[in-house]
Amino acid sequence: MTPLEVVILVSGLASLSADLGGADSPVRVRAVSSLAESHGEAVTRTLAGLARFDPDPAVRAEAILGLEAGGKSLVLPVLEKALFDPEPPVREAAIEALTGIGGPEAALALAVALHDEDPGVREQAVYALAEVGGETGWSMLRLALADEQESVRRAAGELLDERSGSASAR
Repeated sequence: MTPLEVVILVSGLASLSADLGGADSPVRVRAVSSLAESHGEAVTRTLAGLARFDPDPAVRAEAILGLEAGGKSLVLPVLEKALFDPEPPVREAAIEALTGIGGPEAALALAVALHDEDPGVREQAVYALAEVGGETGWSMLRLALADEQESVRRAAGELLDERSGSASAR
């Protein structure tokens, strides 16, 4: 892509983002979903901006889900901040995106969600850590064994038992 094409794309994305400001929530969510199907740094930056600053939690969550395909160095800081969003569905979207990215950096970020105020978010983080795996993911998952919520403790225990069972079967 030439520099001129990049400038045109970026200005078009900025215009689209501004135009969506007045649309109702379902329309904006569909537009963000469509935008996420595109690729490139300009799209990732636009989605990152929507994920951080859009007033609608549904739009923020959809933008976060679209970030999974972006570059790790640009996306990880946005997803880490999204884990502190006031709305649980946005935090859940960040967990889902981090799961898709994987790796030790994602596991460390997911460990933050184990301390979320919402037990549903904490439980989702447990399953995400098991899916991400790796030494970091499994060691962070052990923290959930001390959770105040029984369903979170049970999920962590079952996943750790499954892992040790499959490890001993090898």
